[in-house]
Amino acid sequence: MAGWALVEADFDHHGGSHASAIRRACASRGFSTAEPMTAATIAGPTTIYRNQNASYVGNVAFGQPPRSFHWTATLYFTGGSVERDLGTGSQMTMFADTASSIELRLRVTDALFHSVDANRWIRVCGAPPAGGGTLAVAIVGGPRVDVDADTLGHYEFIGVLGGGTCYDNMTFRWEMKCRDPQCVAEVVGTGPSVVVSSQRNFDLSLLVTAGSEQASASTTIRLPGMPEVSISGPDVLDIEASATYQAVVTGGDPPRTYQWSLSYPGFDGVLADTTSWVPITGVGSTMDLCLAVTTTTNLHADVACKSIGVSPPGTMHSIGAGQVSALEVSSGASGGEWAVQLSLKVAHEADVTVRAFDLAGRQVATILEGRLGTGRHGLVWPSELRRPGVYFIRASVGPQRLAKRVVVIR
Repeated sequence: MAGWALVEADFDHHGGSHASAIRRACASRGFSTAEPMTAATIAGPTTIYRNQNASYVGNVAFGQPPRSFHWTATLYFTGGSVERDLGTGSQMTMFADTASSIELRLRVTDALFHSVDANRWIRVCGAPPAGGGTLAVAIVGGPRVDVDADTLGHYEFIGVLGGGTCYDNMTFRWEMKCRDPQCVAEVVGTGPSVVVSSQRNFDLSLLVTAGSEQASASTTIRLPGMPEVSISGPDVLDIEASATYQAVVTGGDPPRTYQWSLSYPGFDGVLADTTSWVPITGVGSTMDLCLAVTTTTNLHADVACKSIGVSPPGTMHSIGAGQVSALEVSSGASGGEWAVQLSLKVAHEADVTVRAFDLAGRQVATILEGRLGTGRHGLVWPSELRRPGVYFIRASVGPQRLAKRVVVIR
């Protein structure tokens, strides 16, 4: 306890902060007074040219000298990657060979065996191919380890061009949007690399322009512990057919809120359903179903969308024994009025219903409801029962349905 008494006595004598007084007391008795190392950084270019050397310098504040510096790297190629040990020292020169991108890493260790890490993403460029070529781009990168992860998630990305080529007068436009319905996209960079910070899942996109060519790429970053959402359900729906679509959520602490939205020609809005599942009825055209899931405790969110098509587009799938063998649609004059004319071929005598639906799936007319004999029958949808627009004409006999898409212009 005598040692502590001496420290306290020095603290009372010198005054000032408690940490400073302790360091002065320890220094007077031969103990280390170095402050702990803070995050290391790497200084050097983010774009280098193939078959050339590039130099990088490691920096770190505080720590007990002497300090050791150890450099490693992952070199990424079209067909895979390779690890390399690049040696020691605070400064390192690297030769860029056939890689298209490199993750450079540095570990600094002081005399008390305290260590800090840093990393840097580097784009490796070659000359454009003779005669030019198709511009393509990919996003490469990941978490930065040289920033305190307890504050914000820091990420560094680079735009790697197809074939590892670099063009003169290239422009870069990076956009970032958190995966929350209330977020809007924002421009976060205009150079070949970008560093972003986020506490939420986010989407990152890159648009590269080189002369008259453009190429784009995008990626989704999900942080540890954040929810990841997908939608389970059929990929296609016939008109008036119904199916249940289910939220599939991994990560993120419950309870959660669910917000479903649906869009297709003639409709775009939020659905009233707020549970983890939703019933959807086919409208005869492609629909986009989206879901936003938010954890109610910390408001972390993720979104997912699913495209629901018709199979085949514009024509309904037949179900059951073949009763309706053909449905044809044309236009022409009928009784002095321009009308939609239908030709329906029935394989056997049966009760037949022919109805018209709009793009929202609403029934707008019953063209026929009755019994038809074997053979071809002509039907008319008169003008007073419709307006210009896009419709689906559906003929049904029992479980079998056959439909056609119709565009009415007058």
